[in-house]
Amino acid sequence: MTNKTKNNLLLVFCVLCLVSLSGCAGFFKKPVELKGVAGVMPYSGKKARLAIADFEIKTIKANNEIGTTLRQLLLTSLEGTSRFEIGKTGDLIISVSVVEFQPQGSGGSSGLGGGGGSASGELGGLLGNITNKAHIAWEVRIVDAVSSQVLDTTQIKTQAADNNPPVGLGSIGDLKLENVLSEYNNTPLGKAIRLCLAETVRYIVQKTGQEYYKY
Repeated sequence: MTNKTKNNLLLVFCVLCLVSLSGCAGFFKKPVELKGVAGVMPYSGKKARLAIADFEIKTIKANNEIGTTLRQLLLTSLEGTSRFEIGKTGDLIISVSVVEFQPQGSGGSSGLGGGGGSASGELGGLLGNITNKAHIAWEVRIVDAVSSQVLDTTQIKTQAADNNPPVGLGSIGDLKLENVLSEYNNTPLGKAIRLCLAETVRYIVQKTGQEYYKY
């Protein structure tokens, strides 16, 4: 074998190694890490005033007690962005209707995220066939309190399973589910609730116009 042939073979071997390593790097991709609260960048400045209406329950698998606890979780998550003052009255009213609440299902494919808000792309992704999954979905409306005009509306739906990889959600990832939801802290539904909160916070931040930040 000539030196030229050996060199060519060595070159081909090196190229194949680089391709292989590149594929492995993509396969072992790190989980998505969202900075700040639910991926919202740290903020210091004037705040917008919000009021969060009582959650409307439109599914037989949830009740008013669950709605009250979910509302409090959203309130806590929004306050954590340092962008909002939340009280009984506000320049904007956040209205939420819970349309799906499934603590556990079976079969099919499950992913993180999906539906509503820009977070879906980052949090989404099919994870294959699994048997223990849960999901939650709610409709969000942002209403101008003075004109009663609906400024924006969307549906946010998230699902999760036991074998989902960890996803960084800032302080929402450490948020404890309390009261009637406490039993779901370490379950797929607990993951789905936190993901839904994360997407909702980012959606509200993105849709709140700069003219509302005046306090």
